[in-house]
Formats: sequence, structure tokens, C-alpha cells
Amino acid sequence: MVDEIINFKELFKKIKRYLFLTITVAIFSAVIAGVVTFYYLTPVYQATAQLLINTEQNEQTGISFSNIQTDLQLINTYSVIIKSPVVLEQVAEELGGVFTTDELNEKIMVQTESSSQVVNLTVTDTDPLQAAEIANITADIFQNEIVDLMSVDNVRLLTPAAASTNQSPVEPNLIVNVAVSGLIGAMFTLTIAMMKEYLDITIKAEQDLAELDLPFLGAVNLLSDQKMKKIYTTKKSGEKVIPVRRDLYEDQKEKQTI
Repeated sequence: MVDEIINFKELFKKIKRYLFLTITVAIFSAVIAGVVTFYYLTPVYQATAQLLINTEQNEQTGISFSNIQTDLQLINTYSVIIKSPVVLEQVAEELGGVFTTDELNEKIMVQTESSSQVVNLTVTDTDPLQAAEIANITADIFQNEIVDLMSVDNVRLLTPAAASTNQSPVEPNLIVNVAVSGLIGAMFTLTIAMMKEYLDITIKAEQDLAELDLPFLGAVNLLSDQKMKKIYTTKKSGEKVIPVRRDLYEDQKEKQTI
């Protein structure tokens, strides 16, 4: 337990040593991601039209539970028909041939809630107004086509797709991209720093010798600029001084193991 605490403290010291570099790289990565997201990535918008699958009420019997169950069972079938060539070819023609059926198929997404008679027809496009137009045209054509295909008129447009030029894009997400890039930058820096630390096998402290079961002979204090200047000044004045190696001069508080 004590060894684990010591190791944790050593790890924390190593992380603290590279803290400034880690923060710098994280901020730099976040800024780069923000610039790329804001200026270079094309924003994508969504528009959703809601369809209600509901059999018309009979004045005498009303809507029975069996009718509701039938409508729910048809929803999966309707979800497939919406994206079928029968519908999408008419949508492509209505849009003036701007998109192929395959392109429309990729843009359109059909979602349903469990035990719900509502179908969400969502279209993704780089133009919010065009996304709404595609959604509404698809919903309208499907509503008319289902009468011929299924011989039943139980599809109603519940909510048409609406869009404006001021709406926010669904992607790219600026906040998420900045946060993720900053986190990746920080993790990458720490990983490289820790690898550098643990792959460095040079002896730096008395503890390193103890771990290798080697004897500790002693240590030499490293002299600061001020101390070195004082020694050289004393030597020039004629006093006897002990020669000191210039390469030992770094930091008075650090020690070099012999």
C-alpha cells in the first residue's frame, strides 16, 4: 500500500513537470479544431416532417383497437415504402432532377417510436431550406402513393417540415470538436511525456540507486551563478580557493549523484 502511494506521488510529480506543456498543447489543439470546424467544415442541417398513420374514424363504430394495431403493424412497411424507388423517383422529378434516388435515399431517415402511430421523416442537407423542401415533397408524394399501393387512406401529414436560414446545424458540433481535440492533445502530450520518463534509464536520484541495490557514495551540490561568481571573484583577489568544475553549475538545490 505504501509503495503504491509512493508510486502515485512519483507519477503526480512527473505529470506536474509537464503540466504547462500539456495545457499549451491542449489549448493549441482546441484552437486548431475550432478554426477548422468554423471555417472549413460544411455545416449540415436537418428538417423533419411528421406523418400520422391513422385509419379514418367510422361514424358508427369509431376507431377500434384492432384498427390501431393494424396501423402500428403497417408502420414498418410504410417506413420501407417511403425510401423505395417508387416514391423517390417522383421526389427526384419534383425537385427537377437535382438529386438521384440514391442521393435522396442517403439524405432521408425514417424514425418511429415504439407503439406510436407517428412517423418522423427527417432529411439532412447542407441547405436548411432545401432539407425542409425535400421532407415535405417526400411526405406529400408518399401520402398520395400509399392510396394506390395499399388501397387504404390512413396517412396524414401531422406536422410539415419547417426551416429557416438562422437555424443551428446538427453537425459539425463546434463545442464537441473543440473539447475532444483539446482532450486528445492533452492525452497525447502526457503519453509521450510518460514514455520519455519511463524509457530514460539514467540515474537521477538516490532512490534510483536504492531500487537497483547499488551503494550510494555521496553527492555534490551544484552551484548557482551567484556562487560561481563569488568563487571566481575570490580567486582573483588572491585568496586560496578549491577548483570547481564549471559544468557543475546549474541549480544550488539539485544534486548530482556520484
